[in-house]
Amino acid sequence: MIKIISDSTCDLSQEVLEKYDIDIIPLHIVKGNEELEDGPAIDISALYKWADENKTTPKTSAPSIETAMNIMRPYIEAGREIICFSISGEMSTSGNVIRMAAEELEAEDAVTVIDSRNLSTGIGLLVVEAAIMAADGKSREEIRNRISELIPKVRASFVVDTLVYLYRGGRCSAVSALIGGALALHPMIVVKDGKMDASKKYRGKIGKVIIDYMDNFKVFTWDEEYYDKKGVLCDKMEQLGFKPVTIIDPGTKKEDGYFMYEEGVEKGYFTKDTEGNIYVNEVWPGESVFPDFGRKEVRDWWADHHKELLDMGIRGIWDDMNEPASFRGELPQDVQFHDEERQTTHAEIHNVYGHNMSRATYAGIRKHTGKRPFVITRACYAGSQKYSTVWTGDNQSLWSHLQMMVPQICNLGMSGFTFCGADVGGFGADCTPELLSRWVEAACFSPLFRNHSCQGSKRQEPWQFGDEVVAINRKYIELRYKFLPYIYDLFYKELETGLPVMRPLVLHYADDPEVRNLNGEFLVGEQMLVAPVLEQGATKKMVYLPEGVWYDYWTGEKLEGKQYLLREAPIDVCPIYIKEGSILPMYDVCQYVGEKPYTTLHLLTTPGAATYEHFQDNGTDYAYEEGAYNLYQFTMDKDGNVVTDMLHENYPKYESICVETLGK
Repeated sequence: MIKIISDSTCDLSQEVLEKYDIDIIPLHIVKGNEELEDGPAIDISALYKWADENKTTPKTSAPSIETAMNIMRPYIEAGREIICFSISGEMSTSGNVIRMAAEELEAEDAVTVIDSRNLSTGIGLLVVEAAIMAADGKSREEIRNRISELIPKVRASFVVDTLVYLYRGGRCSAVSALIGGALALHPMIVVKDGKMDASKKYRGKIGKVIIDYMDNFKVFTWDEEYYDKKGVLCDKMEQLGFKPVTIIDPGTKKEDGYFMYEEGVEKGYFTKDTEGNIYVNEVWPGESVFPDFGRKEVRDWWADHHKELLDMGIRGIWDDMNEPASFRGELPQDVQFHDEERQTTHAEIHNVYGHNMSRATYAGIRKHTGKRPFVITRACYAGSQKYSTVWTGDNQSLWSHLQMMVPQICNLGMSGFTFCGADVGGFGADCTPELLSRWVEAACFSPLFRNHSCQGSKRQEPWQFGDEVVAINRKYIELRYKFLPYIYDLFYKELETGLPVMRPLVLHYADDPEVRNLNGEFLVGEQMLVAPVLEQGATKKMVYLPEGVWYDYWTGEKLEGKQYLLREAPIDVCPIYIKEGSILPMYDVCQYVGEKPYTTLHLLTTPGAATYEHFQDNGTDYAYEEGAYNLYQFTMDKDGNVVTDMLHENYPKYESICVETLGK
């Protein structure tokens, strides 16, 4: 009878191995400097503990030639033929080792090595089938031919709690890790044709681990199993100072009985293929269809469906996956869209699809709340700044990506996208305490400021890293809230001038050759210069101060410009400088907007004559268009005396205005 052998990756139980007379060649597991043989004696919990402590994974290696020879030798000496299975050759050299062992035994003609093109249960199914055929007296050739037919038909899949171990071990790409974890999914790993990857098809819930506000990712629905009273959650969040923002994707679940799908079908609102059929692809809900946002009636329909979410207390909308993204590859170029009434194709409309979705979202929020819409969009186009804020994409927890953030936001601002930011701490991979601290310091004056990371990476809330990191985060978040009126004024002035909040130095010092490629510093408005530490392990910063006189925000030290200075910058210090002759408005520190009324305005000044305009309104609606605002003009003489004039008054004034001088 043919002897069936497999390497240990087949994952067959001892009972099955004994029942079908299957032998196992163990692979090796390398844990640091320790090498173990794969098998029942392995303590799995100890492996996970070691991996978490060392932020890596144990490595695997092929079985030794000696071990393979020792297992096969008795059967060769007994004159038996052998069929030996190995893990996919794409993942291990196990099969080659077994072939070399057969050569050493001079038994190449008696041993057939089969590359399973799979692993785990995928190999196990093939091994058991071969063992059954061997027990039935089938020849080696018959078994090999049958298994060759089955290999392309076998697919192993399994659901994992996180991709972090596979990513650390190099068994899946960073992209796969991001996709699998983006929405807190337990991703499905699929092994097919010799390769392993994160499947995009798994949409189920495991033990209700996926707690999403939607019902099975169907847009404009609410999971009432978890949130039986829809508005209660939003009310509680509001009481705690949170303003909830929900994610909405354009991909609409193709499901009979689902109101969005049936309405869109009835009205002809979804994109179609060249045959006139509704185009179907796959996104998070599974099979999905795509609204044709180039048509006004479709945008109006989509806008109105925001009403229920807004009525229950949702304060903003995050438009995601709106390239439009799909899981079966990019939409074909000839999918039929519209540019208003003109029929066109995906090839033409792709770049403005997200833009048009943002238009619809903006219109829906403004119509149904009367408030200024807060919209975040993943995809945009020239002019999208009228409707939404944007971020710089799914970055990584890398120092190079922190360094990249500064020119990215400055360039976006110079291109009209004033309201923008980056994922603080990095979206993918594992952040470190130092990296998070420096990122918060660098980004606290960016227009859009948020810590955001993917499922499967190390959690990066400040408290995950200890008291020192918490203190640093608190210091710079509170600094941002302190300077909110200055940032708000910059947005107000942007309406008139187009100048961004966060600016490259070259904007105001174009004749200075030192700043033309300076990407490690930026201006906030024209009066504040920020020089964050962007290199790992650095505790000093080489700062370039342009022409003029500058004051160190932390110490009040007066410094002459047009020179480089080496500044001390321990982990909790981001060098910040205020220009001579500045007036900067500040508020008392608060923990969130709306925590308490802003009754006192503080003016931070530096020596020198200055004039500054400050805008004050309710910050939420369009009453300012009807004149409901105050416009202050503060004038300071060379002696530091400040005079207040009201250029426009139609809003409750501050109860007090206090002047603080830096540098005296």
